Formats: sequence, C-alpha cells, structure tokens
Amino acid sequence: MARETAIDQLQPEHKHQLDDKLFDNGFNGYQDLAGWLQKLGYEISKSSVHRYGKKLEGKLAAAKIATDMAIHFADNAADDTGALSNATITLMQTEAFNALVALKDLEIDQPPEERLLLLAKISKSMAELTRANITQKKWETEVKTRARAELLAEQAEKLEEHAQAGGLGAEQVDFWRREFLGVKTASKKGN
Repeated sequence: MARETAIDQLQPEHKHQLDDKLFDNGFNGYQDLAGWLQKLGYEISKSSVHRYGKKLEGKLAAAKIATDMAIHFADNAADDTGALSNATITLMQTEAFNALVALKDLEIDQPPEERLLLLAKISKSMAELTRANITQKKWETEVKTRARAELLAEQAEKLEEHAQAGGLGAEQVDFWRREFLGVKTASKKGN
C-alpha cells in the first residue's frame, strides 16, 4: 500500500471532525485547521491538511457528479433499455481502470505480493463488470427487438383498419405490409 500520511495517523474521531470542519469551512482555512490539530497533539503541517482537503474535495465533487448523473438518468430516461445500468457500469469500469493506473504510484519498496493482490482484485472486478456489461447489452437488444415487434404489430393493425375503410384489396394490403412494414405475409398460391 501507499505510504501512510500524517492525516492517516489521526484518531478516527479526530479525522471525522477534520472532515466536518473542512466541509463546513468550504475547504478553506487550512492554517487554522493545522493549528487545531497541533493543539490536539498532532504534528501536522498546513500543507498536509491542504493536500488531504483537496483530495477529499475531489472525492466529494466526483460523488456529487455521479449522484447528479444518476438523478438525471432516473428523471429523464425511460430506462427500458438499461441506460442507467449502462452508465453505472461504465463509471465503475472507469474507476477500476483508474485504480489500475494508481498501482504505478505505489511505493517501489512495497512488497510485490501486495501489488499482485491489488492487481488480482482489480482484474476480478473488471471481469465481473465486463460480464455485467455483456448481459446488459443482450437485455437492451431484447428490449429493442420486442419494442420493434410491438410497433410493427400496431402498424399492421392500423394498416388493416385503413385498408378496409379505404377499400384496398388483400393483395394491396400484403404489398404494403411487405414493402413498408417489412412483415412477411403468407406466400401466394402457386409458390
């Protein structure tokens, strides 16, 4: 794993308080926060608090974007084809890829076993996401195929209604079904 930071050494309740203070201060006032931590007995610089604050702010911003995207999809997309699932899978694949890239940032003196364990976990996650993506795509295709079949059935029914009202013969109705709806009709006598 990566080297432990000064912030990682905080007691859990102090780290939680720091998170709250960062959020309440709008991710400002790092000097005051470093002073507060020093009063608690920690040797933490303003720069350490600033780095941690920026990282936390970035995570919160990413979480907000993901939440906003999910709300947007839920509010605006009829999810018959799994658009929300597809977006979620894509987001997770991106995060898994980012984790893979982050492996390069790990300390060189880190034991190779730890790196291999992390790599194995990421690989397993990617394989599961790929399977989920394939399943979702198959389902999306099935939904589209059913929707098309329903639409063609509706159009064929309307054609029949209009044909009867307009006095079209059976051969003319078959022509329109075949040529414009793409619906195969019963073969003609003698074929």
